[in-house]
Amino acid sequence: MFWIIMITILTSGCLGGGTAADHNDQYVAEELQVGKVISIPYSPVLYTKTASDFTWEFSTVELDEDTRLRYEEKIPIAPGGYIVKETEQEIYMIVSAGMMAATDGFEIESINMLEEELGEEPILNIKLSSVQDESTKDYAGEASVTALIVIAKSALPVGETILGVSMTGVNN
Repeated sequence: MFWIIMITILTSGCLGGGTAADHNDQYVAEELQVGKVISIPYSPVLYTKTASDFTWEFSTVELDEDTRLRYEEKIPIAPGGYIVKETEQEIYMIVSAGMMAATDGFEIESINMLEEELGEEPILNIKLSSVQDESTKDYAGEASVTALIVIAKSALPVGETILGVSMTGVNN
């Protein structure tokens, strides 16, 4: 069972006429998870590395022009997960790790939602892990590393939509 509680203690040393510089400021954050984790299945569609002098792409399906254009417009965005397009049955989402060495990449370890958040502000949690990409070992410099995935709406808990995305696992 996981617990999610944010405990934040902020102690300021401004008591007794002293300044903050005279005292040690302390910040403690602890995260515990509460509730059941619901795994959300997805399908990979595209994996792209884009730099000023090259673009490398791996595709698992042929995309319609509208979805491809929406994806390409979002490639230079900050790290995170962003909805690119939504249909009645599916959600197309870009997962961006931001700028990485051209030889580095990522894979999606898991996508889930916490049952505790359902009906409130459901957050899609994406966990990434770093990988070395053999296919781009001959490229130099940095590239924007992104993936396009599809989540079937039927895979989401009944009546839920994605109101936010949390991403962990890749350090730039």
